Amino acid sequence: MSNRKTGYKTSNRNSNVYSAFRQKISFVLLFVFFTANIMAAIIIWQQTYNAKKELMQQSLKQAQMQTDIIYSRINNLGLSILRQQDIASWLYTKEIDASNETSIIRVLETYNAANDDLASSIGVYNSYLEKYLTSRGIMPLTTAGSPVGNEQFSIRPRELSSEYYAQTPSIYNSIRFLSFYTRIDTNPQRTNQGFTVINIEDDIWQSSVNNQVANSQYYLINSEGIVLSSSDDQRYITDLSYDQDFSPLFEAITKERLSGIKQPESLSVEISGHRNLLVWLLSENTGMISIATLPLNIIIQESAIAAIPWFIAFAILASILFILNLRIIRIYSEPLRKMVKYLSPELLSAVSTPSNSNIALEFSLIQSALLEGEKQGQIAAEKHLLDLLYGRTTVDDIEMNHVTAEIRQAPWILIVCRFDNYIHMKNNLENDIKSHRFMIINVTQELVSTNFICRSVLTSENEIAFILSPREQESLFNTQQLDIDDNIRDLLHRAQISLRQYFGFSISYTWSSLITSFDSIPEHFTYCRRNFACRFQLGQSQLISKGYASSFQKKVRYPAIAERHILEAVNLKQTENLNRGLQDFISMVCDGFTPRTEDYIVQLLASVFKAVDHTVELKDSEYEMYVDTTRSVSYYDNRQDLLEMLSVFCTKLMNLSSEKAKDMLLQKHEQLIADLRIYLSENLSDQSLSLESTADYFQMSSGYLGRLFKNGTGDNFSHYLINLRLNEAAKLLVETPLPAKEICERIGMNNVTYFSTLFKKHMGLSPIKYREKITNENHAST
Repeated sequence: MSNRKTGYKTSNRNSNVYSAFRQKISFVLLFVFFTANIMAAIIIWQQTYNAKKELMQQSLKQAQMQTDIIYSRINNLGLSILRQQDIASWLYTKEIDASNETSIIRVLETYNAANDDLASSIGVYNSYLEKYLTSRGIMPLTTAGSPVGNEQFSIRPRELSSEYYAQTPSIYNSIRFLSFYTRIDTNPQRTNQGFTVINIEDDIWQSSVNNQVANSQYYLINSEGIVLSSSDDQRYITDLSYDQDFSPLFEAITKERLSGIKQPESLSVEISGHRNLLVWLLSENTGMISIATLPLNIIIQESAIAAIPWFIAFAILASILFILNLRIIRIYSEPLRKMVKYLSPELLSAVSTPSNSNIALEFSLIQSALLEGEKQGQIAAEKHLLDLLYGRTTVDDIEMNHVTAEIRQAPWILIVCRFDNYIHMKNNLENDIKSHRFMIINVTQELVSTNFICRSVLTSENEIAFILSPREQESLFNTQQLDIDDNIRDLLHRAQISLRQYFGFSISYTWSSLITSFDSIPEHFTYCRRNFACRFQLGQSQLISKGYASSFQKKVRYPAIAERHILEAVNLKQTENLNRGLQDFISMVCDGFTPRTEDYIVQLLASVFKAVDHTVELKDSEYEMYVDTTRSVSYYDNRQDLLEMLSVFCTKLMNLSSEKAKDMLLQKHEQLIADLRIYLSENLSDQSLSLESTADYFQMSSGYLGRLFKNGTGDNFSHYLINLRLNEAAKLLVETPLPAKEICERIGMNNVTYFSTLFKKHMGLSPIKYREKITNENHAST
């Protein structure tokens, strides 16, 4: 410590001996540096402010367009309902007619079903009868409230309790609505005699603000300043929150002030003690005002980030910043050097002392390292569970592994979950699959955690396995298997409902009976996975226990005849017969539930691949396609998708086989043509050489050989043979002193006169003159 103090003193002494010249230079550099940065900050601030305002204005225009569309749909819907003769008559009646009320409710249900993307509920109110009929039945008027004002069409924000939807309980304490009222009579004295009520959940307006600027808030208000919709949960006026103070935000935003303004405007207001950029837009069609607010500190932060390059550029020019940068580097590297030192008992007490905030900050580095270790531990746990399910671990391993200590004791129950319609989900919602898996694990574990200790692991792209260990083992042993199945079925059914209702996708579950032997876990896991073949008969979103699957199991043999037809079609390149064979195969395999359904599909894939590979040698890429297709069999849960997959696979291999067979045949023909050329050249002296003798030599018909030769060379056989002989004769005339008669014999011709005539016709000169000409030309060139 004394050395450190000595160092500090030395540094202070050095700083005090700067010359006056250096102090002036430092002052000038600092002044120029700060002045330049202030000017740059002002310019960047103005640019960022204007850019944010322009983006918010564009966002409001899009939001207002969407709002006007929704508003118009609701207005038209209300007027359309009032045009219904039965409803209009009922709104004026003073006598109760139960049958008429039932008919009206059915009409409202029809309207509600036709507009399920818009209206949460639709109702009509008769003030004479004081009855409120809705698409959800007869309800008290207090659930929707009374209209406000005397206009024929008005809006009122509501916040309804969850009891309003007793048939579909909500996880929230209340549900926010906008209630739209359309009166049957425009007479101000009779406006509340009868009216329609259309309840719209607040979520319907969220599509209007999908393009809003990050960190901004969006509000939709009426001319009185009442908040009709808000992206800020804390600022929303409804019947239950009307007494909240909204004046800091909306005191200056009134219809009188905005009268005549048709273009987006902006101003700066103070909201909850902070300044905000406020942009608004008044709708000519609805009279409603769209507002967007953005804290000015967000703009300041972005401006500061944009100014950093300027700051760095100016800092390079100032030598003083070089020293400051060295000090900053030293300050930030100090905690790393102290980490080993702080890993001691004294560190814990130092961190807990409020005055040691610097030490606590440095200690966060150690916490980060521990978190990384926790992540690695989680990966190790998942690997251990996978080894457990696939039988790659032993009893000693699980006893020694602390990760699975909680589920070490028998009995166990194994639950396996798969996505429904996974192929379409993978093609259209691939980015959401990871979050969907997370939701499945969380929801399932939350529901079973009361009675079981649960651990989960991802066993394939579309499959998650859960290993359950009961918290009270004795009670589970004394419970009948049927009761256990009912209990688990109830829990998993609730999980299915929650996932489908709140996240929009469905899943199927299957589970095992009680597992008392560690070594039998892989067997139960395999059996559970096979149970998913039930969905080919039962459809999606299933809950399949072992007993339920066994109750309708059917002995389905492997469709060997259909396989033979498929292989014949692939071999003969017959697409129609291939599709017919595949349809027969799928129909037979899925005719009843058998645990071997997936095995049958995989066997067919292997048979087709093997048959094609035997015909033509396939490449590694085709083998990889086969492996990927085999692995994807478990992704399918309906016959049509499975049939399409098989059709694509077999058609690809059939086309590959056809293309490669053509290539092989072409190569064979090219080699045969080359052999023919050599044969003819070597046997020119044979006077009996002809198409027939050549065909006999190559063991094929003369007609086939002639067509093959014509296609391969572009010339017929006899013409090619004559040209070959005459070209050889010309070569002998030039290179040898042989007489024409001997040359005639060497090229397989026995008539010298015919040879001379044919040679002259081919070369334009008789053999003797041709020799003389070529000889003279050679002498002249030398």
